[in-house]
Amino acid sequence: MFLITVPESLSTSLIGMLVVFAALVSLMAIIKLISAAAIAIDKGKHTELLPSSAAPAPVSAPRAGMVPAKGSQGEINLYDTDEKSAAMVMAIIADELKAPLNELRFISIRTK
Repeated sequence: MFLITVPESLSTSLIGMLVVFAALVSLMAIIKLISAAAIAIDKGKHTELLPSSAAPAPVSAPRAGMVPAKGSQGEINLYDTDEKSAAMVMAIIADELKAPLNELRFISIRTK
């Protein structure tokens, strides 16, 4: 008959837990390496698309005598909101209504 003593069973279970823990740590390291490589590759793709001196063009206010774009619906009054937030609200509303943005007319946007 094959008998295992308590100290032998404890040492066997401890070795088993250490093996599982080591496998998990090595999997974590592999995932971190793959993630870092993917991020580096992704950053490389984005920097190739834009020249290093590229900066976003400033948005200028409409000047007198300028003709609005075809399909635009005039001006909008913004109260306590910035242009970026207003543009996001307009885009969300156009998407929900399934309508082109140039067919909608926004008179004003106000934040609380």
